[in-house]
Amino acid sequence: MSIRLMSQVWEDTRIGSQAELLVLLALADHARDDGLCWPSMRSIAGKARIEERSAQRIIRRLIEKRVRGIRIERRLYRRSEHAQPLQSHRG
Repeated sequence: MSIRLMSQVWEDTRIGSQAELLVLLALADHARDDGLCWPSMRSIAGKARIEERSAQRIIRRLIEKRVRGIRIERRLYRRSEHAQPLQSHRG
């Protein structure tokens, strides 16, 4: 869990809904201090108290909004998507 990243999530004014906030906080909760994390959609949805499909839609919406450093990678050896969010960008 990265407290620094959680603080950044709380301060980000582009987050438009409670669901987006909860998903980003769930991702920050999984993240290392460098921002890298790879939780399953099931884990993200569970922490945010939403359905997996809702978590997928929210993450796609955050990507479209260009929220800091979120990208999705599909792992060939697994059937789930993994989010790698919140990589700190300074500048």
